[in-house]
Amino acid sequence: MRRGLPARRRRPAAGLVPACALALGLLAGCAHRGSVREVRFVPPPPTPAPTPEPAAAPLRYRVRPGDSLWRLAWLYLGQGRLYPRIAKENGIKDPSLIRAGRSIRISGARAFPSHWARRGRRRAEPKPESFRVEPRPNAAFAVGEKLTFAVQYFNLTAGFATLSVPGYSFQSGRLCYDIVAKARSHPFFDHVFKVRDQIDSFIDTQGLFSWRYEKHLHEGGFKADSSFVYDQRHHLLINDRQQCLTIPAATQDVLSCFYYYRTLSLKPGDVTWIHVAADDMKNYDLEVKVLRREKVSVLAGDFNCIVVEPFLKFNGVFQQKGRVLIWLTDDQRHLPVLIESKIVIGSINIVLEDAQWAPPQDAGAAAPAEGAVSAPAR
Repeated sequence: MRRGLPARRRRPAAGLVPACALALGLLAGCAHRGSVREVRFVPPPPTPAPTPEPAAAPLRYRVRPGDSLWRLAWLYLGQGRLYPRIAKENGIKDPSLIRAGRSIRISGARAFPSHWARRGRRRAEPKPESFRVEPRPNAAFAVGEKLTFAVQYFNLTAGFATLSVPGYSFQSGRLCYDIVAKARSHPFFDHVFKVRDQIDSFIDTQGLFSWRYEKHLHEGGFKADSSFVYDQRHHLLINDRQQCLTIPAATQDVLSCFYYYRTLSLKPGDVTWIHVAADDMKNYDLEVKVLRREKVSVLAGDFNCIVVEPFLKFNGVFQQKGRVLIWLTDDQRHLPVLIESKIVIGSINIVLEDAQWAPPQDAGAAAPAEGAVSAPAR
């Protein structure tokens, strides 16, 4: 191999971070071959090194009502997507929650003429984009609802699951339903494979879309906790590792999409598409078809139902390996009474055991004051 050429790069081992790109050095001068006359070179007297200018002090900004980290990054760093840098510098774990009056440090802040309108000597901030929520009718669920299911595998009860709406919480300044899904294994199977899973979805009471999604998994020896902020104002999904994804307006998470679907008017032959941003930080269009009407008997009683089939392209509550069929009551509630699903280990039935249903009220009239409700501690 000739000198001056880089060595042949080896393929990195699987599972390792790829190697950094090779930096190519450039020669400051070149040598010329042949006979040349000797030239004496008298170097000029050394000039003193310039005194480095002191680094600009970080900007101290006091948060005002209506501010967001995305907006501050857009104003002072030039790009809104750089807001994780501000969050990391100030130890902000949840970028969607910043309180008015807090002092925030922004290193490298400077003015961007294209982002500021000049009025004499004063800089006027651009007006924030108005955020409007289109109210959607909801006659299906309300605070106080709790559904209890038996998870059956080969006619054996392997575990239990609940879907509940225990209360309200405020997320990003919006009143939300707190939707909780829990799954636990039967005590008999705890010694083989213990399951204690919980998923929380915070759904806007008017727009019926997601503002926050939390997942707490305990499956055998595996434990994991993750959270996702659905910034509907700036069309961003942000996970707890500060990764971002651009999302359409009124995007759902993998749990809120089910509650949103329950509020729709359904009849055989209908096909519904729902925008879903899943845990893998990807956007999907969930397709749900209404197949037929059917009467079904379960542990909770006999119900007249409509049968729907979702086509899952993401790993939601079930990892789809075959058909998933859901029986919903054929009334305004659209309660799930039976779910048949193919999963990795075979097929399971999720059967309704008990239902506590609360009639929905006007979300605006029933909304508590913001100071009276806070998000539950996790």
